[in-house]
Amino acid sequence: MKKKKTVRIAEALDFIENNLDRDFSLRTVSDIAGFSLFYFHRIFSFSVGYTLAEYIRKRRLSEASHDLTKTNRRIIDIALDYQFESQESFSRAFKKEFKVTPAYYRRKKPNIPQLLPAKLEIPKHIGKGELTMEPIIKEIGELKLVGIKHFGTDKDIPEVWMKMDPFYNKIKHTAKPDVGIEYSWDESDEHKDNYWFMVSCLVDKLQDIPDGLETAIIPAQKYAVFTHKGTIFTIGKTFKYIYNEWLPNSDLECSGRFNLQWYDDRFTKKGKMGQSKDSEVDILIPVK
Repeated sequence: MKKKKTVRIAEALDFIENNLDRDFSLRTVSDIAGFSLFYFHRIFSFSVGYTLAEYIRKRRLSEASHDLTKTNRRIIDIALDYQFESQESFSRAFKKEFKVTPAYYRRKKPNIPQLLPAKLEIPKHIGKGELTMEPIIKEIGELKLVGIKHFGTDKDIPEVWMKMDPFYNKIKHTAKPDVGIEYSWDESDEHKDNYWFMVSCLVDKLQDIPDGLETAIIPAQKYAVFTHKGTIFTIGKTFKYIYNEWLPNSDLECSGRFNLQWYDDRFTKKGKMGQSKDSEVDILIPVK
Protein backbone atom coordinates (compact mmCIF):
# COMPACT_ATOMS: atom_id res chain seq x y z
CA MET A 1 0.00 0.00 0.00
CA LYS A 2 1.37 3.39 -1.00
CA LYS A 3 2.25 5.65 1.93
CA LYS A 4 0.52 9.00 2.27
CA LYS A 5 2.76 11.92 1.44
CA THR A 6 2.23 13.43 4.89
CA VAL A 7 3.60 10.20 6.41
CA ARG A 8 6.64 10.34 4.14
CA ILE A 9 7.30 13.95 5.13
CA ALA A 10 7.16 13.02 8.82
CA GLU A 11 9.59 10.16 8.13
CA ALA A 12 11.99 12.62 6.48
CA LEU A 13 11.93 14.79 9.61
CA ASP A 14 12.57 11.73 11.77
CA PHE A 15 15.49 10.80 9.54
CA ILE A 16 17.06 14.24 10.02
CA GLU A 17 16.68 14.02 13.79
CA ASN A 18 18.15 10.52 13.99
CA ASN A 19 21.12 11.34 11.78
CA LEU A 20 22.35 14.75 12.93
CA ASP A 21 25.69 13.17 13.76
CA ARG A 22 25.99 11.50 10.35
CA ASP A 23 26.77 12.75 6.87
CA PHE A 24 23.81 12.79 4.47
CA SER A 25 22.71 14.86 1.50
CA LEU A 26 19.63 17.02 1.18
CA ARG A 27 18.70 14.82 -1.76
CA THR A 28 18.48 11.84 0.62
CA VAL A 29 15.97 13.71 2.79
CA SER A 30 13.78 14.74 -0.14
CA ASP A 31 13.85 11.17 -1.50
CA ILE A 32 12.52 9.88 1.83
CA ALA A 33 9.72 12.45 1.62
CA GLY A 34 8.96 11.34 -1.92
CA PHE A 35 9.45 14.75 -3.53
CA SER A 36 12.07 16.26 -5.74
CA LEU A 37 14.43 18.48 -3.78
CA PHE A 38 12.97 21.48 -5.63
CA TYR A 39 9.49 20.87 -4.24
CA PHE A 40 10.47 19.52 -0.82
CA HIS A 41 12.61 22.61 -0.26
CA ARG A 42 9.51 24.77 -0.75
CA ILE A 43 7.19 22.61 1.36
CA PHE A 44 9.78 22.59 4.13
CA SER A 45 10.54 26.32 4.00
CA PHE A 46 6.89 27.37 4.07
CA SER A 47 6.12 24.99 6.96
CA VAL A 48 9.18 25.27 9.19
CA GLY A 49 10.33 28.79 8.41
CA TYR A 50 13.88 27.76 7.48
CA THR A 51 15.39 26.25 4.39
CA LEU A 52 16.19 22.56 4.72
CA ALA A 53 19.92 23.27 4.93
CA GLU A 54 19.42 26.01 7.54
CA TYR A 55 17.27 23.76 9.69
CA ILE A 56 19.80 20.92 9.68
CA ARG A 57 22.64 23.30 10.53
CA LYS A 58 20.67 24.92 13.38
CA ARG A 59 19.63 21.54 14.81
CA ARG A 60 23.22 20.29 14.71
CA LEU A 61 24.45 23.40 16.50
CA SER A 62 21.70 23.10 19.12
CA GLU A 63 22.59 19.46 19.83
CA ALA A 64 26.30 20.34 19.87
CA SER A 65 25.61 23.01 22.50
CA HIS A 66 24.07 20.33 24.73
CA ASP A 67 27.17 18.17 24.34
CA LEU A 68 29.38 21.10 25.31
CA THR A 69 27.74 21.45 28.71
CA LYS A 70 26.74 17.86 29.42
CA THR A 71 29.97 16.07 28.47
CA ASN A 72 33.72 16.55 28.81
CA ARG A 73 34.38 15.64 25.18
CA ARG A 74 36.85 17.76 23.24
CA ILE A 75 35.39 20.56 21.13
CA ILE A 76 37.08 19.15 18.03
CA ASP A 77 35.39 15.78 18.57
CA ILE A 78 31.97 17.40 18.97
CA ALA A 79 32.58 19.47 15.86
CA LEU A 80 33.47 16.45 13.75
CA ASP A 81 30.56 14.43 15.13
CA TYR A 82 28.10 17.06 13.92
CA GLN A 83 29.66 17.11 10.45
CA PHE A 84 31.73 20.28 10.66
CA GLU A 85 35.02 20.08 8.78
CA SER A 86 37.15 21.45 11.59
CA GLN A 87 37.03 23.04 15.01
CA GLU A 88 37.52 26.41 13.33
CA SER A 89 34.52 26.04 11.02
CA PHE A 90 32.42 24.79 13.95
CA SER A 91 33.47 27.75 16.10
CA ARG A 92 32.61 30.23 13.34
CA ALA A 93 29.18 28.69 12.80
CA PHE A 94 28.53 28.44 16.56
CA LYS A 95 29.45 32.08 17.16
CA LYS A 96 27.37 33.24 14.21
CA GLU A 97 24.37 31.34 15.55
CA PHE A 98 24.70 31.97 19.30
CA LYS A 99 26.95 35.08 19.45
CA VAL A 100 29.49 33.30 21.71
CA THR A 101 32.28 30.80 21.06
CA PRO A 102 31.90 27.12 21.98
CA ALA A 103 34.63 27.50 24.64
CA TYR A 104 32.86 30.46 26.23
CA TYR A 105 29.54 28.63 26.12
CA ARG A 106 31.04 25.57 27.85
CA ARG A 107 32.65 27.73 30.52
CA LYS A 108 29.85 30.23 31.25
CA LYS A 109 26.73 28.26 30.19
CA PRO A 110 24.76 31.34 29.09
CA ASN A 111 21.06 31.03 28.38
CA ILE A 112 20.72 31.03 24.59
CA PRO A 113 17.74 30.02 22.41
CA GLN A 114 17.85 26.51 21.00
CA LEU A 115 16.08 25.24 17.89
CA LEU A 116 13.88 22.32 18.90
CA PRO A 117 12.94 19.51 16.50
CA ALA A 118 10.26 20.64 14.06
CA LYS A 119 6.88 19.04 13.68
CA LEU A 120 5.77 19.50 10.11
CA GLU A 121 2.10 20.37 10.19
CA ILE A 122 0.01 20.04 7.07
CA PRO A 123 -2.92 22.41 7.66
CA LYS A 124 -6.43 21.72 6.44
CA HIS A 125 -6.73 25.34 5.39
CA ILE A 126 -4.46 28.32 5.06
CA GLY A 127 -5.28 31.17 7.43
CA LYS A 128 -8.97 30.95 8.33
CA GLY A 129 -9.76 28.65 5.44
CA GLU A 130 -10.68 31.39 3.00
CA LEU A 131 -8.01 30.23 0.53
CA THR A 132 -9.08 26.91 -0.93
CA MET A 133 -8.81 26.08 -4.60
CA GLU A 134 -8.70 23.13 -6.91
CA PRO A 135 -6.34 23.46 -9.86
CA ILE A 136 -7.29 22.87 -13.46
CA ILE A 137 -5.41 19.83 -14.77
CA LYS A 138 -4.43 20.39 -18.38
CA GLU A 139 -1.98 19.28 -21.04
CA ILE A 140 0.19 22.04 -22.48
CA GLY A 141 2.35 21.61 -25.54
CA GLU A 142 6.04 22.34 -25.87
CA LEU A 143 7.02 25.83 -24.74
CA LYS A 144 9.89 27.74 -26.36
CA LEU A 145 11.20 30.56 -24.20
CA VAL A 146 13.52 33.50 -24.80
CA GLY A 147 14.60 35.63 -21.87
CA ILE A 148 17.08 36.46 -19.12
CA LYS A 149 18.41 33.62 -16.99
CA HIS A 150 19.45 34.40 -13.41
CA PHE A 151 20.70 32.51 -10.34
CA GLY A 152 19.48 34.20 -7.18
CA THR A 153 16.60 34.60 -4.74
CA ASP A 154 13.02 35.81 -4.86
CA LYS A 155 14.25 39.32 -4.05
CA ASP A 156 16.03 39.50 -7.43
CA ILE A 157 12.93 38.81 -9.53
CA PRO A 158 11.59 42.39 -9.96
CA GLU A 159 15.00 43.67 -11.05
CA VAL A 160 15.38 40.90 -13.65
CA TRP A 161 11.92 41.66 -15.07
CA MET A 162 13.00 45.30 -15.41
CA LYS A 163 16.12 44.20 -17.29
CA MET A 164 13.94 42.15 -19.62
CA ASP A 165 11.58 45.01 -20.47
CA PRO A 166 13.73 46.72 -23.18
CA PHE A 167 14.11 43.42 -25.08
CA TYR A 168 10.43 42.79 -25.84
CA ASN A 169 10.39 44.85 -29.02
CA LYS A 170 13.64 43.20 -30.21
CA ILE A 171 12.48 39.57 -29.96
CA LYS A 172 11.29 38.07 -33.22
CA HIS A 173 8.89 35.14 -33.76
CA THR A 174 6.90 35.99 -30.63
CA ALA A 175 4.06 33.49 -30.15
CA LYS A 176 1.99 35.40 -27.58
CA PRO A 177 3.11 39.04 -27.32
CA ASP A 178 1.04 39.73 -24.20
CA VAL A 179 2.35 36.73 -22.21
CA GLY A 180 5.34 36.74 -19.86
CA ILE A 181 6.65 33.50 -18.36
CA GLU A 182 8.64 33.15 -15.17
CA TYR A 183 10.37 29.76 -15.30
CA SER A 184 11.95 28.58 -12.02
CA TRP A 185 13.96 25.39 -11.65
CA ASP A 186 16.55 23.60 -9.55
CA GLU A 187 19.73 22.03 -10.93
CA SER A 188 21.36 21.40 -7.57
CA ASP A 189 21.32 18.38 -5.28
CA GLU A 190 22.13 20.66 -2.35
CA HIS A 191 19.51 23.38 -2.76
CA LYS A 192 19.85 26.27 -0.33
CA ASP A 193 18.42 29.76 -0.82
CA ASN A 194 19.38 30.45 -4.44
CA TYR A 195 17.78 28.86 -7.46
CA TRP A 196 17.65 29.36 -11.21
CA PHE A 197 14.88 31.34 -12.81
CA MET A 198 14.27 32.85 -16.21
CA VAL A 199 11.97 35.76 -17.09
CA SER A 200 10.91 35.26 -20.66
CA CYS A 201 8.40 35.42 -23.47
CA LEU A 202 6.99 32.67 -25.69
CA VAL A 203 8.26 32.28 -29.25
CA ASP A 204 7.39 30.06 -32.19
CA LYS A 205 11.01 29.34 -33.05
CA LEU A 206 14.39 29.90 -31.43
CA GLN A 207 16.00 32.04 -34.10
CA ASP A 208 17.40 35.59 -34.30
CA ILE A 209 17.95 35.75 -30.54
CA PRO A 210 19.08 39.24 -29.36
CA ASP A 211 22.45 39.42 -27.62
CA GLY A 212 22.09 39.12 -23.85
CA LEU A 213 19.15 36.71 -23.95
CA GLU A 214 19.05 32.94 -23.57
CA THR A 215 16.65 30.22 -24.59
CA ALA A 216 14.87 27.25 -23.00
CA ILE A 217 12.59 24.50 -24.25
CA ILE A 218 10.04 22.90 -21.90
CA PRO A 219 8.60 19.63 -23.30
CA ALA A 220 4.86 19.08 -23.59
CA GLN A 221 3.38 17.78 -20.34
CA LYS A 222 0.50 17.84 -17.88
CA TYR A 223 0.18 20.66 -15.34
CA ALA A 224 -1.87 21.52 -12.30
CA VAL A 225 -2.78 25.14 -13.01
CA PHE A 226 -3.61 27.38 -10.05
CA THR A 227 -4.82 30.96 -10.47
CA HIS A 228 -3.60 33.46 -7.92
CA LYS A 229 -6.12 36.29 -7.57
CA GLY A 230 -5.15 39.59 -6.01
CA THR A 231 -2.02 41.69 -5.82
CA ILE A 232 1.32 40.12 -6.61
CA PHE A 233 2.41 40.93 -3.06
CA THR A 234 0.08 38.21 -1.69
CA ILE A 235 1.16 35.46 -4.09
CA GLY A 236 3.08 33.85 -1.22
CA LYS A 237 -0.25 32.79 0.31
CA THR A 238 -1.13 30.90 -2.85
CA PHE A 239 2.27 29.19 -2.98
CA LYS A 240 1.89 28.30 0.69
CA TYR A 241 -1.49 26.72 -0.07
CA ILE A 242 -0.04 24.77 -3.00
CA TYR A 243 3.03 23.46 -1.17
CA ASN A 244 1.58 23.01 2.32
CA GLU A 245 -1.89 21.76 1.59
CA TRP A 246 -2.62 20.74 -1.96
CA LEU A 247 0.65 19.06 -2.92
CA PRO A 248 1.10 16.85 0.19
CA ASN A 249 -2.55 15.75 0.05
CA SER A 250 -2.99 15.34 -3.71
CA ASP A 251 -3.09 11.97 -5.45
CA LEU A 252 -0.97 13.48 -8.22
CA GLU A 253 2.83 13.41 -8.16
CA CYS A 254 5.13 16.18 -9.32
CA SER A 255 6.86 15.25 -12.56
CA GLY A 256 9.58 17.89 -12.69
CA ARG A 257 11.89 20.11 -10.69
CA PHE A 258 10.40 23.39 -11.84
CA ASN A 259 7.32 25.58 -11.93
CA LEU A 260 6.00 28.31 -14.19
CA GLN A 261 4.21 31.58 -13.57
CA TRP A 262 2.10 32.74 -16.50
CA TYR A 263 1.46 36.50 -16.79
CA ASP A 264 -0.99 37.85 -19.38
CA ASP A 265 -3.51 40.68 -19.69
CA ARG A 266 -5.26 39.51 -16.52
CA PHE A 267 -2.15 40.56 -14.60
CA THR A 268 -2.26 44.12 -15.88
CA LYS A 269 -5.85 44.83 -14.81
CA LYS A 270 -6.48 48.58 -14.70
CA GLY A 271 -2.89 49.11 -15.86
CA LYS A 272 -1.53 48.46 -12.37
CA MET A 273 0.83 45.57 -13.22
CA GLY A 274 -0.19 43.15 -10.48
CA GLN A 275 -1.12 45.77 -7.90
CA SER A 276 -4.88 45.50 -8.41
CA LYS A 277 -7.06 43.25 -6.27
CA ASP A 278 -8.48 41.96 -9.57
CA SER A 279 -5.11 40.85 -10.99
CA GLU A 280 -4.59 37.18 -11.85
CA VAL A 281 -1.48 35.05 -12.34
CA ASP A 282 -1.42 31.35 -13.25
CA ILE A 283 0.98 29.06 -11.40
CA LEU A 284 1.78 25.85 -13.31
CA ILE A 285 3.02 22.77 -11.45
CA PRO A 286 4.07 19.80 -13.66
CA VAL A 287 2.29 16.63 -12.52
CA LYS A 288 1.75 13.01 -13.48
